[in-house]
Parts: sequence; C-alpha cells; structure tokens
Amino acid sequence: MAATRVDLGRFRRKVEADLAQVHKTQDQHSRLLTALTGEVSTLKSDVSTLKTDMAEVKDSIKEILRRLPPLSADG
Repeated sequence: MAATRVDLGRFRRKVEADLAQVHKTQDQHSRLLTALTGEVSTLKSDVSTLKTDMAEVKDSIKEILRRLPPLSADG
C-alpha cells in the first residue's frame, strides 16, 4: 500500500510538472501570436499604402504618355 502511495505521489508530481510546461508553452505561443497579429496588421496597412501609391504612379505615367508627342514614322 505504501508503495502505491509513493507511485501516486511521483505520478502526481510528474503530471504537475508536465502541466506547468504546457502552461509555459501556451504563454509563449500566446505572446508570439500577439506579436504576429500586430505584424500582420502593419503589413496590411503597408500593402494598402503601396496600392494607393501604385495607382498614383500609373496615373502619372498615363499623363506623361498622353503629353508626349506622337512618334513619327521616320523614327
């Protein structure tokens, strides 16, 4: 009977240690997820700005091309 109690005590300590490790890992993953979420938000904003900038570049190029004199057949 005493051996069973010792085994149960060891088992309980092992389970508690494993659970503590799971919580530690979960906390690390939560922090990483929070950081990644912030980075994704920043990237989305950057992409939106880039799309706007590229639209302006396209409009500028169209205007430049519109103002150029037509090419002559002589080259």
